[in-house]
Amino acid sequence: MALIIDDAEIDTVALGLSTVGSALSHIAREKRLVTQLLIDGNTPDLSAMEALRLQPLGERTIFIETASQAELAADALDAMAVETDTAQKLQEEAVELLQKNDTTGALQRLGGCFTIWQSSRETTQKVGELLKIDLDSMLIRNTPLPVVMTKFGEQLRQLRSALEASDYVLLNDMVAYEMVDTAADWRSIVDLMRAHMGASAR
Repeated sequence: MALIIDDAEIDTVALGLSTVGSALSHIAREKRLVTQLLIDGNTPDLSAMEALRLQPLGERTIFIETASQAELAADALDAMAVETDTAQKLQEEAVELLQKNDTTGALQRLGGCFTIWQSSRETTQKVGELLKIDLDSMLIRNTPLPVVMTKFGEQLRQLRSALEASDYVLLNDMVAYEMVDTAADWRSIVDLMRAHMGASAR
């Protein structure tokens, strides 16, 4: 039997580890998250996690890779920052194309914006949960984050309505004026969460 965590073989007897579940609990106590799990070189069925946790380590070779919560959060925020910059460029291009009556090109750019904005909302929630950040206390341009998110959600609904109605004048006004601060707001969220991580590390 071998239990290998992050390339280091673990003394399971000394730690009292006898099942896959006890190994995972050991990792959780170290405030690390599993990023890869292999049992005898194969990826187990993670949809049956309860049964998996009960499996004895036995004579198997268990290989586990982990990452700290901070590492995962930092990676997610880095990706969110890059995507935010991309969304801003797409938004600017969409405005230019709408003004040139190139609705097809503009809608393609806006489709990219929608995908990134939705991803950013999900990332904000997940990082907040991961780092136990009180999102309600975060202020974006002196406005509580939940209020910013609610307003943003309403703007997305209005954009969809404008798209469905083919109201390109309204669409242009929203993208060019009402949502001009969207990219800056997302960058502020990234910066605030990074600041929280820095404060927690001290």
